[in-house]
Amino acid sequence: MSGRTRVELKVWASTVGGLLAGVVLAVLEALADQPAMLEGLPAWARFLIIAATPAIVTFAGGYAAPHTRRPDLSAGE
Repeated sequence: MSGRTRVELKVWASTVGGLLAGVVLAVLEALADQPAMLEGLPAWARFLIIAATPAIVTFAGGYAAPHTRRPDLSAGE
């Protein structure tokens, strides 16, 4: 095994997905003061969307990304 370990694609996908979801939610929250943007959406629904979106995007990114092949691990040893 080398001294440097690669970060698995699943980790990158989850991290970038969570970051992008956070940025999108920050923009939406900044627009929340404009009634035309979120008109008719109750406060509890906005809260649930803001709380759940990063977790859902992070899970989906990690689930969908393929595992990184590890040639240093052999099945027979």
